[in-house]
Amino acid sequence: GILIYEHLLEQKEYQWDRQGNGSARMIQLFRKAYEAMLDKALQIGFSALPDMKEKQNSMAGQMTLADLLGEDNQEAGEFRIRMPKLPEYSKEELLQYEKEALGFYLSGHPLDAYRAVMDANVSATSADFRRDDETGTVPLRDQQKVTIGGILTELQMKTTRKQQQMAFLQLEDRMGTVEVVVFPKTYQTMRALLAPDAKLFIEGHVDGSGEKDSKLIADRIYTFAEAPKELWLQLQDKNQYFAEQQALEQLLRAHPGEDGVAIYLRQEKAVKRLDRQHAVQLDPVLMESLDQLLGEKNVRVSYKVLKKVQN
Repeated sequence: GILIYEHLLEQKEYQWDRQGNGSARMIQLFRKAYEAMLDKALQIGFSALPDMKEKQNSMAGQMTLADLLGEDNQEAGEFRIRMPKLPEYSKEELLQYEKEALGFYLSGHPLDAYRAVMDANVSATSADFRRDDETGTVPLRDQQKVTIGGILTELQMKTTRKQQQMAFLQLEDRMGTVEVVVFPKTYQTMRALLAPDAKLFIEGHVDGSGEKDSKLIADRIYTFAEAPKELWLQLQDKNQYFAEQQALEQLLRAHPGEDGVAIYLRQEKAVKRLDRQHAVQLDPVLMESLDQLLGEKNVRVSYKVLKKVQN
């Protein structure tokens, strides 16, 4: 029965996939519900086997579960399977399924939510590494220092003649992918960051030798979360600042880190940047606490724009 149902489900998925117009979303939701129902059905089936076998042994002929329990039997309700109400897949999950099924993203890109931090840190995209088929040239010059950002989609390890580990990466941005070479010295200090699907910024210099697309030789790697940023807090005036100062400083001290804090007084149009002793780690707990203290509209994160023109 399960194999027949899966075959029918595959046929329905094929029909929906041909229709388009959001059908991919329906496919994923339907399969998610089916998987949940299948788990429930197996649990019920295994739990019912002893009772069913006992009743079948005492009755002649073939009987269904409904025959065994009776339509009005209260126990029958335990064996009825209903379509569960399940939450939709997250945006990230849906995009991952699209990539697996189609080979490309359909409804967006996983990096769409990170435009601000990427704009502040990236000085080149994957398109800048491509060699033009007609002219044979690459937008980036050989040995030019650049910073790229994206998702780590492929990692290949290699052992050198000196028995040292190095890595070859594929980093994907919204334009395509870049091959990144991580030599042993850099790999030893940065290898903990090289996890599948990690969102990374990689600083390095361009290797434009050869006739293929250029590569990037990595000098430094850091995660999106480690990108330099600053917390901005807006207050009505200095009176509100003095009223909230003790609670605010106590909250900031509970989350020490490297991210700077700036306070803007709207009435005075003045900016006060707190010293490094008040630097914080911008985590969800801190952000939620600040939203409750000052109001969500008065709490913002600004990414520091790094030097875009690199030698």
